Amino acid sequence: MDILASKRFRQICDGVWRDRAQILTGRGILSGEAALVRAAYWRLCKAGGTPGQSSDDYTPFLNELVRQYRDEGGPQLSGSNGGPVQVEPFNKVGRAPSEKQLR
Repeated sequence: MDILASKRFRQICDGVWRDRAQILTGRGILSGEAALVRAAYWRLCKAGGTPGQSSDDYTPFLNELVRQYRDEGGPQLSGSNGGPVQVEPFNKVGRAPSEKQLR
């Protein structure tokens, strides 16, 4: 990811963090972490990004977003040890490999 793209994705994550109250209120069955990462993903897509091609480049920003959420006292995923979160890369249909499609 070039510096311009890196700055743009940082802005997207900052916007997600700023709008977290609304995002977390409308998350449905998703965990707080998943709702924030999903919001960042969709905002990236709307901005014309292609997360499937270089998702590893986005991981540090997504980890920071999740860390901020946890530091604020948001509920964590069950079984979490509070250590660094490893965000799974998204595949071409916008889901992490371990994420099941809802029907």
